[in-house]
Amino acid sequence: MSDEAIKAQKRALAAGKRAEASHLSSQVNMAQANKNQIDQKIRELEKAIRELSREILSIHQLKSTVSSQLKSISGSNFKGTRRNKYNEKVRKVDSDLSKYATKNQENLQTFQRKLSNLQEEAQREAMTISSLNSQISALLSIAMSLDS
Repeated sequence: MSDEAIKAQKRALAAGKRAEASHLSSQVNMAQANKNQIDQKIRELEKAIRELSREILSIHQLKSTVSSQLKSISGSNFKGTRRNKYNEKVRKVDSDLSKYATKNQENLQTFQRKLSNLQEEAQREAMTISSLNSQISALLSIAMSLDS
């Protein structure tokens, strides 16, 4: 085989490596776009978690305030069975606020699980991007060595 034929064959191999690197580069772009979407979801979910945590704290503070104020009313203000009815209403308010806080706590746990899943997914995408970039670098290095 002549030198020109060998050089032509090397150039063809180098072009093939560059084409493969270009294909991988488009995969990197798709993976990066997907990771960006995941990162946006993570930011939104983190914001929702912060807001829900503040809401839960507010509910507990409200429950404590309402409970102490309602229970501080003197028994002498009631006649007959009214105190029992009042106490029943106080327990109902306390129970309703507790249920509301519990439901919000369950939602918070659901959000935290989803956040954990999204963070793992983002990490996998980052590893995919890193791996693809390494492959691209290797292919371009091979192509450059074939060109010289």
